[in-house]
Amino acid sequence: MRRLWVVLVVAVLAGCAGRPEPAPAPSVAQLPAGKSDLTLEPGFYRSPQGFTPVLTFPVPPGWRSSHRGPDGFDLSQPDPSRDVPLVAIVVVTPGAPSADAALADVRSRANGQVQPVEAAIAGGSIVSGYDIQGGTGTLFTSAQSSISIDAAAGQRIQVFGANLGGKPILLAVLVTDATRWDELRTQAGVLLTNIQVTS
Repeated sequence: MRRLWVVLVVAVLAGCAGRPEPAPAPSVAQLPAGKSDLTLEPGFYRSPQGFTPVLTFPVPPGWRSSHRGPDGFDLSQPDPSRDVPLVAIVVVTPGAPSADAALADVRSRANGQVQPVEAAIAGGSIVSGYDIQGGTGTLFTSAQSSISIDAAAGQRIQVFGANLGGKPILLAVLVTDATRWDELRTQAGVLLTNIQVTS
């Protein structure tokens, strides 16, 4: 009987040893409120306090944030040769009551070359928006006016309207040198697709 117990114990221990341990959940840092150039270490981040819905997203090396508040935030890659970002992702709560209304307002303001466009965000959800090249003037402003995005000659921007967590959101990808659009839009697209709504 004692030998049987020994065999059983060894078998149980061997079975436990063969099971892989679950991977620990990645730690998530919240973007601190403020307007300053903040270099982001690679990792997972959460939208600033007060921003709804709460969004989480992975950030690869080489990105920073300049605007972070309860009505919007940005992520960008700096341009080493001038004081503008190479590419920026801007996420805001619009002042309009719905994503469709906010997007219609963007269309009414855009005076450059405008084309309808779709993109995958937040795990693959397809959203509609506008591709805008050139032009002048403000395209949209966040609900509390902490962030505004302007059209400009030589740049290209795509603006999308979405309902995330039941809230209207505008998401934009801005490339200041339109000749580099394909390369930089692809990098930004990875971030957009990996945004997750957590509340």
